Amino acid sequence: MTARTNDLECWKLFCLVVEKQGLNAAADFADIEPSRLSRVINSLEAELGSPLLVHNRRPLQTTSFGDQAYAMAKALLAQHALMLETLKGDKDRMEGLITLAIPAGIGPLFVTPQLLEFQQIFPKIEFELITLTSKAEEVFYNHPEKVVHVSIGYGVPGTGDIVSRYSGKMEFIPCCSPSYIKKHGHIVDPSECAVHTGLSYTGGTRTKTQELQNGGVVKQLKLVVPVSKRPQERLSARRRHCRGHSLDSLH
Repeated sequence: MTARTNDLECWKLFCLVVEKQGLNAAADFADIEPSRLSRVINSLEAELGSPLLVHNRRPLQTTSFGDQAYAMAKALLAQHALMLETLKGDKDRMEGLITLAIPAGIGPLFVTPQLLEFQQIFPKIEFELITLTSKAEEVFYNHPEKVVHVSIGYGVPGTGDIVSRYSGKMEFIPCCSPSYIKKHGHIVDPSECAVHTGLSYTGGTRTKTQELQNGGVVKQLKLVVPVSKRPQERLSARRRHCRGHSLDSLH
């Protein structure tokens, strides 16, 4: 059960009782039963361990503790009201251009649908997409010709003055073509990869795959032929994989 002291509505009712100088006047104003107000006040006092009101005295008076609670509650309620006004009222006023750096290949599937959903809420905000060619945190420093506001990439959240958010895993699945399996047989254990021709992409956005994991067991992966970060060589490697010449790792 939520504590009354953590309920903004309870503090709002307490402030109303103080301002109307009585339970009945506050109940009439809020169109609620006086008994409900009485229960709220009693619960707040029980949880705080000190009386907020001087009971059985007319007109209503607050204790010194109640005066302090009233001042702090009013400030809290005002801040909460400002927060809601800002969050709800600024949607129509927010506008501008956000430059977003993303790795090639994941945009249409993972990023674009979320951007379209975002623009339904903030229609005056536009996005400029550029291809991420380095690690996600490095793009803010090594892209002097253009200011990058947001980047999406692989790896653990950054540190320092970069605000980052982990959004989930992107699995890389070791695979090979049916013709390769027919020619060389199935690979049961990662250690067997050492005697096969392997292709592993190594580029600026992510590092070379060095291990495989299955069921919590991690084993080192040894591949014969690395692939450089030049796009044409990456495509050439992919064609070799599809023709059954090698293993590969795919998203």
